[in-house]
Amino acid sequence: QCFITLQLLAATAVAQGDEISQLITQGQLEISSEISPSEPVVPGQRVKLIIKVATPRWFTDGTQIQKPEVPGLMILQNQDFAANASEQRDGQNWTVQRWILDVFATAPGSFAVPPIAVTVPVSTSPGRSIQGTTLAPATQIVATLNSSLEGTEQWVDSPPLTL
Repeated sequence: QCFITLQLLAATAVAQGDEISQLITQGQLEISSEISPSEPVVPGQRVKLIIKVATPRWFTDGTQIQKPEVPGLMILQNQDFAANASEQRDGQNWTVQRWILDVFATAPGSFAVPPIAVTVPVSTSPGRSIQGTTLAPATQIVATLNSSLEGTEQWVDSPPLTL
């Protein structure tokens, strides 16, 4: 009897994951990721990895993300919860949850951040909700040393500064 219950739970989880995929295909759920700034940075410079989950429905709970580990990058999740917002798209109100991870390259190089698992609980109709896990798109961070910094042991990353 326990085995049958586990099979039903596993089947329900797969079905809900399929339903999340269907919402994405139908344009009822969008998951994006972006790097800001998008241009090359220097090692040690803070980069924001922004994961945005949006739906014209509503979230029945908070989204959850699985913070990736990438050699050469220090990735920090400084917030326990996503920031909530809403957007108007073609006259329709969309609910948005936005995660921001702080990323620091520890050395020069090109770093591929793999797709990030995002667990999404979303309503499908009044009184009905589903939860499933999908992937935010992969991103890339490029860290380079300016030629003026080569051979310099100590330097500070800073926006333009006038003394």
